[in-house]
Order: sequence, then C-alpha cells, then structure tokens
Amino acid sequence: MLDLIRALDTAISRDQVVTVMVAHLAQTHRRAGFFALRGGELSLFALSPPPTSMPSASMRLDRPSTLQDVVGTRLPYRGPMHDDASRAFLAAVLGAPPSEILLVPVTVRERVVGVLFGEHRMRHTFR
Repeated sequence: MLDLIRALDTAISRDQVVTVMVAHLAQTHRRAGFFALRGGELSLFALSPPPTSMPSASMRLDRPSTLQDVVGTRLPYRGPMHDDASRAFLAAVLGAPPSEILLVPVTVRERVVGVLFGEHRMRHTFR
C-alpha cells in the first residue's frame, strides 16, 4: 500500500495516475481498468491487460444505474450489476458483464473524474 501511495505522489500526469491505479488493481484482479467521466458520460480510458483494440462504447449517466449511483454518491461498490444499462455498457466494453465487479470512484477537487474497476478478484485488494 505504501508503494502505491508513493507512486501516486510522484506521478506528474493524469495518465500516470491512472496507470498506477490500474496496475495496482491488476495485481489482485484478472482484469482492471478505468472509465473516464466527461460531460456526464463514462467511457473506457485504460484496461489491463490491454486489448488489441480499445472498445469505444460509452454510457450516459442521466438514467438510474449502478454506475450512476457510484458516481453520484462517490462511494465504492463491489457486487453484481443488476441494472440493464450498466450490464449493457460492461458487455460492450468488456465483452460480457462480469458476475462481480469492484467500482471505485476517483475524485479530484470534490468532482468525480472517473471510476476505477476490477473484475474477477483473485485475492483481497488492500491489505
């Protein structure tokens, strides 16, 4: 955990911060990534392991969904995706909606800028 904090402290760009966070989550999950939030819309920004081509699906957050709740409440979530909108978005981006996913909103200056995610947990993330 201290290594993660040090790496984040020395990151000089947004891309480096995302890379460090995704790499950390990839150590404990089969697949990890980051959804960027721009203009009320989530889209895939980073994925580990990297795909041969980056999916271009996006999801507007103007309808009720698990992802809208995570962004709106700024609280993490771990569990299945029950709503159709989130499941359809994850299917488009990841190929299939995972049976369980970890979603962690990332906030900068009181504003959510994206959602870090991990699927298929292999061991506990933070210990």
